[in-house]
Amino acid sequence: MQPRGKALREHLLPPVPMSCLYTISDGVVPPQEATIEGDVTSRENIRVTGSHTGLGFNAMVLCIVADRLAQPEGQWRPFRPEGLSGAAYRLMTHEALPI
Repeated sequence: MQPRGKALREHLLPPVPMSCLYTISDGVVPPQEATIEGDVTSRENIRVTGSHTGLGFNAMVLCIVADRLAQPEGQWRPFRPEGLSGAAYRLMTHEALPI
């Protein structure tokens, strides 16, 4: 991807809440290019573990997507996993862990 690609792409973001899932171990798209920036009240980057092609089959990714889609329109909130799956998510994606 071109170095200017991210800046150009961010000017084209629709005015709706967005959650961007990315992985440090992607191997195809660098994390700095796979994330979005902007207003934290409607934009978020969610770090997950996995490979680029494995993200479509990743159980945690599917849970995050389901959580994002289940939100009522106009009531967007950041992803804050709870319970056992939340504990597993925090353990697997802790910033101190080398992924």
